[in-house]
Amino acid sequence: MMDKRFVVGFAAIGIAVLYLVSGFSQPEEIALKDVKNSEGKNVTAKGIVVEKYQTKNGNTIMDIRDDNTNISVFHEGYVDAEIGDEIRVTGKVQKYKNMYEIVASEIEILKRWDENHIELRQLKSNPEKYDGMNINVTGFVTSIRRNKFNLSDDQNTTNCSIKVVIMKSTELTELLFKNQKIFVKGKFVKGKTECDENGFVYRFEYFIELDRYGVLNE
Repeated sequence: MMDKRFVVGFAAIGIAVLYLVSGFSQPEEIALKDVKNSEGKNVTAKGIVVEKYQTKNGNTIMDIRDDNTNISVFHEGYVDAEIGDEIRVTGKVQKYKNMYEIVASEIEILKRWDENHIELRQLKSNPEKYDGMNINVTGFVTSIRRNKFNLSDDQNTTNCSIKVVIMKSTELTELLFKNQKIFVKGKFVKGKTECDENGFVYRFEYFIELDRYGVLNE
């Protein structure tokens, strides 16, 4: 009969081997800037959806962004994610038309865009980061016109404010009043640009296309 010590020893070795194998089989979590160095590998990466469209075959192609890096993600079938959502992608890195992409085997939505609150000063300090994205910001109404109003981070100043344009399809369920604190959800877009005689852009304005809003009670 085999000594019990040997049985216990073999069992411990078997568990250790299984642990090591499972550890090596887990995709490595990387930043999007490192995708180009991971061709042929299974990886996991996080980012914000900045572009999305469906192919004729019903597959999904998205661009996700992390800081200043954009990476394309391909997934067979439909993905229930919207522009502005934060997602985690697991899949294989490949090169397609001289560009690196992740062919996703799994996509997890970490946070919906309308749950992901952005500070107004953060939006104003780095507008290019959020260009074309759905956003959720909070502020005070500082001026109201027929089809637009300004949103400020302070009731008494407009130093940090952004214009909000009321789209025709938007239902105004509550009347807006000056100095009300509200949340605004909508698409952040670049407006008309102004150029000098040489075509150099010297002025442009970002604004929010209002999707929905609500009054916050303090």
